[in-house]
Amino acid sequence: MARSRCPASSVPSHSRAASAIAPAVARVPAASLIGPTVIRCGAPHPPRCSIVAGKDRPRRRRRCHPTDDNRELLTVIARMRAKPGKEAELRAELEKLVEPTSKEDGYGNYDLHQGVDDPAAFFFYENWETDEKLGAHLQTPHLVHFQQVMGDLLDGELMIQKLKRIA
Repeated sequence: MARSRCPASSVPSHSRAASAIAPAVARVPAASLIGPTVIRCGAPHPPRCSIVAGKDRPRRRRRCHPTDDNRELLTVIARMRAKPGKEAELRAELEKLVEPTSKEDGYGNYDLHQGVDDPAAFFFYENWETDEKLGAHLQTPHLVHFQQVMGDLLDGELMIQKLKRIA
C-alpha cells in the first residue's frame, strides 16, 4: 500500500518524517511553544485520515472528521475540570461514557481528551445528527448517572458549547 503526501505537509514522503521533524521544531522560537502548537512535519497520520492507494484499490481520500462528510452535524465541545486529586476518578467516570454512547442513535463521534499541560482538564469532542438526538443522549442512563456523580468530581461547572462547522 503506497501513501501519498499529506495535503498539509511539504514533506513528499512519510518515510522521511523523522528527519523532517527535528529541523521544523528547531526553527520554532521557544516562546511560541507555550500553549497549543501545530508543526506541519509530514509525520504519518492515522489511517482514517490518510490518502491510500494499493495494487487493487483506486486512490481515495478517507474522511478525517465526521463533518467532512456532513457539514450539518451538530458539533459539541464539553469541557470540565477535575477537583484537585480527583483526576483519575473523573477520567474513569468519563471513560465509562464512551462505549454506550457510541451505540446511540444520531452518534457521529464522542472523543474524550485530557489536557497535556493540565491533566485536570477534560474535553469531549462530539458530533450529533441533530440537537434532538443530543438531547436524547443527555437523558440516557449512563449520562444521568454521570450527572449524579459529577458534583463530587468537578471543580466548577461542566461547560457545553454547541457549534456548526463553517469551513
